[in-house]
Amino acid sequence: MQLEAAAAYHARHKPQALLVTRGDETLFERYDGGFSAGEPHALYSGTKSFWGVAAVHAQRERLLSLDEAVWRGATVRELLSLTAGVPFGGLGSAVPTYEKALAAAQRSAPGSTFTYGGIPLQIFGAVFAQRLRPLGMTPHDYLHARVLEPSG
Repeated sequence: MQLEAAAAYHARHKPQALLVTRGDETLFERYDGGFSAGEPHALYSGTKSFWGVAAVHAQRERLLSLDEAVWRGATVRELLSLTAGVPFGGLGSAVPTYEKALAAAQRSAPGSTFTYGGIPLQIFGAVFAQRLRPLGMTPHDYLHARVLEPSG
C-alpha cells in the first residue's frame, strides 16, 4: 500500500527520481526528465543531510567542534541547522562560491532565526575545507571516505 502511494505521488509530481529500498533490495525505482540510475546529477538540497553526518565524524576526529563559533559568532551546529543568521538564498544552481558565502551579510543573531538556503552550508564548506587542507582532503573527499564508502 505504501509503495502504491509513493508511485502515485511520483506520477503526480514528477520528481527527478524516486528510489525505495529495504536493505540491499530495491522495492521501487522510477526516473523522469532524462535522469537515470547510471548518470550522476546534482542533488542540491539533498546534500544537506550528508554534511551533518560528515561534521559529526569530523568532530569525533577532533577536526572541528559542532559548538565552536566559526563565522560571525555562529557555530558549526547553527550553520548546519540553518540558524546562523544568514539571508535567504543560494538555492539550487545559485549557491554562491565559498568566498561569496563567507562575505554574506548576517541578518539576525546566530541561533535566533531559521532561514532555509544554501549559504550556511557553503560557509560550513569553506570552514571544513580549511580544516581538511592539512590532510590533503577536500570536503567531498572526506564525505566520500568517511561516510559514503563505509555505508556502501
